[in-house]
Amino acid sequence: MTTPYKTVNAYTVALHTTDDGRRALVMLPAPNTADFLVMELAEARHALEHGSCATVVCGDDALLAAMMGATVEVAA
Repeated sequence: MTTPYKTVNAYTVALHTTDDGRRALVMLPAPNTADFLVMELAEARHALEHGSCATVVCGDDALLAAMMGATVEVAA
């Protein structure tokens, strides 16, 4: 028997350094993401600090940005 998963609204996040040296989390909405694909904050921070993208649930983006000293920018 398999365990059913839920879908959640999430963001795919990348860490960028702006021209003036600020750190910015650039977010792209990823609606209806399987809950098992969403990362814990520590895991997401580790991925971002090592050049990878992360997937976080809506709301965790602000916490992640605060942890990393970054601003949040939503990609258009």
